[in-house]
Amino acid sequence: MSALAARLAARLWRDESTREAFLAALSRGDGGLPVDIGAETGGRDGLPEWTPEWVSRRTGAAGEQSYGLDFSSVWEMQALSVVPRPVRRVLDVCAAPGGKSVLASRHLAPGFHLANEVVPKRLGILRHNLSRCGIAAHTQRWDPARLAVEAPEAFDGVLVDAPCSGQSLLARGVENQGCFHPATVKGNAMRQRGILSSSAACVAPGGWLVYSTCTFSPDENGKNMRWFGRRFEDFELIEVPDLKLWESEDPRLPGYTLYPQQGLGSGGFVCVWRKRGERSELPELSTALTEWPVAGRE
Repeated sequence: MSALAARLAARLWRDESTREAFLAALSRGDGGLPVDIGAETGGRDGLPEWTPEWVSRRTGAAGEQSYGLDFSSVWEMQALSVVPRPVRRVLDVCAAPGGKSVLASRHLAPGFHLANEVVPKRLGILRHNLSRCGIAAHTQRWDPARLAVEAPEAFDGVLVDAPCSGQSLLARGVENQGCFHPATVKGNAMRQRGILSSSAACVAPGGWLVYSTCTFSPDENGKNMRWFGRRFEDFELIEVPDLKLWESEDPRLPGYTLYPQQGLGSGGFVCVWRKRGERSELPELSTALTEWPVAGRE
């Protein structure tokens, strides 16, 4: 493992044995925990007791109408357990390839679900996965800044699974050169702040914003959340009881982090915010935003 990875481990932990366990898990590349969303077979051994009933350990290839992914994504989206129902509208800002949107739909059963992906070549796989899993949604490929202009305060649930340095990919055996380089981390952190700013504008009063990444750098995780709390004072930090074991020990860096040496997948980060104010009627959405529907199953 690189010297830059070791430097990150030193930032995260004082305890040498924990640092070594983290680096070893990344080096082995076998830290993924494959599960299926929507499969009717498969066990639940080793999964936390809060794991939704529609999640099971993968026993083979993902089925035609199920979605296979690493359990760390399920862990991150357990943050949605604190969002009260009914949820009228959900916006997934960075939705491709679709796993988090499938999870959000399962958790929240929103009246309207918009899965947005700004990269055109990723939109096809997003639509395919939503359709295959029977998720009724609309898709779009707008830049988050345009969403902020076209749909201000229009959603009571906004999900930002942000593009990141992807350090947890190493724990799944996926090569990701440069993911620990300071320039990579800094560039991603700045882009994430731009996405967060636009996404916050889309949250209705009384609505919720969930931020997640598949990386470990505090600059992209807790430090960005500290920045968000200072920058957007109309949002309040929300605790997730199911994720209490993974809560940051540093109150200045809010959020929850799963690490690969903990045995529940390759790892990730999540944090939940609520916009202050009373729930009220949502504004109408423009027809341009709803022009690409994906049909779900009856």
